[in-house]
Amino acid sequence: MQKKPLPWCSFGSYAPFSSYWWGEVLSYVTGIYLRSALVAQSLRTQRVGWDTPGWWSDLNAIYHRARYGWAPRDQWNMHTHLEKVLSEMLFHFADTTHSYAPMYPSSDAWSAQLREWATDLNALEQFEQSDEYLRLIQTSDYETITQTEARLRGRRNAALEGLIESWDHLWS
Repeated sequence: MQKKPLPWCSFGSYAPFSSYWWGEVLSYVTGIYLRSALVAQSLRTQRVGWDTPGWWSDLNAIYHRARYGWAPRDQWNMHTHLEKVLSEMLFHFADTTHSYAPMYPSSDAWSAQLREWATDLNALEQFEQSDEYLRLIQTSDYETITQTEARLRGRRNAALEGLIESWDHLWS
């Protein structure tokens, strides 16, 4: 099981102690944001502005996830969010299930299928966060990236089709 929690905090997307990181700290704590002169000119906005502090947005997301099971920020990249959640749930289900779908010969076969679906659902994101992906980007090997992504999307789609066929049996 991968056991990677959903990010609860929007802070931390830049290298620590870089100028962008300090700007993110300021925005997260106070809501004040700074833009470079070039960015401000291209957006036709001021260099200094104010928005809702990041910690307030994070509290809102935590509340929404606890109350409704999702947060508005999850919609930005909903397919990836759903793939993560389903993948983790399937891994947990495979480890804790006490029954199996009637189309499988045993509980072990059902658990193995659940693990396979969980792995396939999350494979594309795992690839895009891997060192291999970074190496392929740095060497501009876009053909290999495209082929690998197409193969992993096929696996993901097959896992979703398998889940649909077994949808009524996803209970322990």
